[in-house]
Amino acid sequence: MLKVLGVCLVVLSCTALGFERSLRLTRRLAGLRELQRMALLIKGEISYRKEALPEALLRAAGRLTPPFSDFLKKVAKRADAYDGIVFADIFMQEAESAFRDSAFTKEDKEELRQLGQYLGYLDITQQENAMALFQQELERKIQLIQSEIPAKKRLYQSLGVLGGIFLAITLI
Repeated sequence: MLKVLGVCLVVLSCTALGFERSLRLTRRLAGLRELQRMALLIKGEISYRKEALPEALLRAAGRLTPPFSDFLKKVAKRADAYDGIVFADIFMQEAESAFRDSAFTKEDKEELRQLGQYLGYLDITQQENAMALFQQELERKIQLIQSEIPAKKRLYQSLGVLGGIFLAITLI
């Protein structure tokens, strides 16, 4: 009886791992869409309102959900205070803190870091161009993930179940 319970627990645990991994893909896609929205809002604030960067970030933050809104508010607050730290460093530090536990990959976080570098150093026209390039790259990535998600989700879920069964058989 105890052995059967242990086997069931192993299968359920591995299945849960597979489903968690597939859910992580969905969360990454949602995060990238919100990141794309964030970039669009910042670009709009910079381009059309001609806002200074801290004000543009605060206004954009008002229309986003956490952790993106919190991230932009913290960056804006630190940039507005200007304590001698370069904007790109502030952006990077806050991005690492805000998105540490997110579903973003290292590549996603690196692109976000690069966006902070462009926003901090360039004039308005170059910032607009950098934002447009960032948005194009995000759109390409989102389309790629959308096309891969169904197959990858099935794969992760199936591997979780099969891995659990294999491990259970091995333990018996």
